[in-house]
Amino acid sequence: MKNLRVGGSGKYAHYVLPALKAHGGVMRALVTREDKREEALTHGADEVAVGDLRDEESLTIANG
Repeated sequence: MKNLRVGGSGKYAHYVLPALKAHGGVMRALVTREDKREEALTHGADEVAVGDLRDEESLTIANG
């Protein structure tokens, strides 16, 4: 199962992403800027999508 998580580069992402991954599945982190991609991967995301919660089209793409 693939999960999309908001705040993949945020303050607590390094706690949340690994804890969720422990239950199985692929963690896709949502970040608002391309330059945050590597940070989300460092926090434990398997995949990263760039999008904005205010932009429905970017969320549709992020949900892939």
